[in-house]
Amino acid sequence: MFNDFSDTLSLTIAKQILGGFEKHYRNIKKASVEAKRCFEEREWEKIEKDSKRRLNFYDKQVNSFCKKLSTDLNLKKQSVYGAKGEMHQQMHLDKFNAEFWKRTKLTYIELITQHKQPELAETFYNSVFCRLFSRSFYNNQYIFTKPCVSLSYIDMDEPVIESFFVEQGQLKDTFTQILK
Repeated sequence: MFNDFSDTLSLTIAKQILGGFEKHYRNIKKASVEAKRCFEEREWEKIEKDSKRRLNFYDKQVNSFCKKLSTDLNLKKQSVYGAKGEMHQQMHLDKFNAEFWKRTKLTYIELITQHKQPELAETFYNSVFCRLFSRSFYNNQYIFTKPCVSLSYIDMDEPVIESFFVEQGQLKDTFTQILK
């Protein structure tokens, strides 16, 4: 089903997406450190200016990354989309290589299993994928609808957030768990 070139290309794209996430994460951490410093130094005007700038920070970084990835994919479009494929803002079904993107997602999962922020990395992947392709592809085969990496074994500081998933008929139990 896959050939070495397709596997290599899936790995390359998965690494590019993870690299885009890591760049975004470094930028957001840097901005957070700066926000803390400004607060401690009572630089209120800078805090206001920076917070306005950060409102669209994620979208700008994802859009910038997608533009770069789109350019890279256009260079490889024959192998990803077929000989007559073209990259558009939203891909069409006839130009979407389902098996290739399933493999790319699986490769990405392999890359993030040892990552310290796997859920955020999954979210970044989803953002990239959803900017590149139409809604008809928004399912668990191509994007992350549930976390794929367990957080329980990751050695990290106390989590800032905790994820809760509501099973059918378990809304009350989930709320109780949240309030504990």
